[in-house]
Amino acid sequence: MIFLILLTDTIEIKLKQRIKLKDTFALKELANYYLKKQDYKKALKLLEKYIKYIDDSSAYDLIIRIHGTLKDLKGGYNWSKKAYFKFPDNITFLKYQAIFLDNMDKVEEAYSIFKKLYEMDTSNLENLVNYGIILYRKKDYDKALIYLKKA
Repeated sequence: MIFLILLTDTIEIKLKQRIKLKDTFALKELANYYLKKQDYKKALKLLEKYIKYIDDSSAYDLIIRIHGTLKDLKGGYNWSKKAYFKFPDNITFLKYQAIFLDNMDKVEEAYSIFKKLYEMDTSNLENLVNYGIILYRKKDYDKALIYLKKA
């Protein structure tokens, strides 16, 4: 048992040393290590601190998902907004914005994003369903029924 504790601490220490050398892979590894231990706040703090060294969308995606897990809707929305500005081709971040807005009961703002997503790809079933649901939440039941029947 003591051996496992020492091994665990050694892994964390080695990864922290590699992070000091600006090793972005070690950064993600340590964040995933914290996530496996279900220490979401520690993983989030680490990623938010070092995000400037990571230039890919996966780290932003991880931050947003952690905010969602922690039920931090405002934080998740803000990070999804930052991520979409940095990676405008990745519409997943736009979808995250709409989901967070919807969960914060900002239906009008969520509606405009879900509508945009639907108009961008009308053949996408998920966009169709999300658009129908947001129409329902706007109390536009007739339109919502039409779109949900299409799905």
